[in-house]
Amino acid sequence: MREEIKRVYEQWKNALIKTDVMALERLYTEDFSWTNHMGTTCNKPENLFKTKFGNVQYISWIDEDMQINVRNEHAVLKAKEVLKILVYEQRISIVRNIVATFQLHNGQWLLAKIEERKNVV
Repeated sequence: MREEIKRVYEQWKNALIKTDVMALERLYTEDFSWTNHMGTTCNKPENLFKTKFGNVQYISWIDEDMQINVRNEHAVLKAKEVLKILVYEQRISIVRNIVATFQLHNGQWLLAKIEERKNVV
């Protein structure tokens, strides 16, 4: 089960890196939400809309300290993400701790929620 969660997380990560909105659409639950480090939450349509414009480009993405806990039809992945990104053409290095919640839907793990905390380095 943990390997399945890790695989879906990698698919999500690769879809973000490639700005693959169609893949993200398939990976998210209908009630998906993403809460950033400032407490602002975007729902699925808002998140897909923002991703589509490609204002964030990933230069590098390293995951550290990954922990995965699976309980029945729910799973939680915690990780530290070390990112180098371009935001509106400005290069930024970020370390953020995320909690990703997954739900099992019709035999497939989907991403239900992302919660992040960020520290600029």
